[in-house]
Amino acid sequence: MEIKQAELFDEIDEQATRQAVRDFFFDDGFNKRTFSHILRKAGSGDIKSPSLSADGGFGGGGGNHNEDAFIAHTEYSRALNAVYDAINGCLSEESRVILKNRFVKREQVEDVKELLHISSNKSWHKSEKFACYEFSETIETAIAKYQVEELFPTFTIMKKATA
Repeated sequence: MEIKQAELFDEIDEQATRQAVRDFFFDDGFNKRTFSHILRKAGSGDIKSPSLSADGGFGGGGGNHNEDAFIAHTEYSRALNAVYDAINGCLSEESRVILKNRFVKREQVEDVKELLHISSNKSWHKSEKFACYEFSETIETAIAKYQVEELFPTFTIMKKATA
């Protein structure tokens, strides 16, 4: 596979990248590639004791559901660790506070602005945009480290080439 030099230096679509990060943290719907979904699945360790059937075999049929649940729980726990590593990997303390308090804990914007001593909306939007951009960079390494690519969306969105 040959990579052209232009591809290496394509411009990032800041608006779309910011929206991808926000969607990941704030979408509570049925999309399986969201923080809420990962959080629910990582914390759902719903592993039950095996039950015996009347003939002495294990009940429930259809495969080992406990093993499947354990594997899923482990994968989602790794994905959750990837998110926390990515947040902690941001160089800006301001970015880490925004990601932890606003995106993960879902505190109100005004409360996070006060915590960071940000008074204007313009400064807030600039800081939030940078936090999203920084997260989009650090999550890539964390996803690869924990080998959970299939559980995450694409965060860094590139601008479409204009011909």
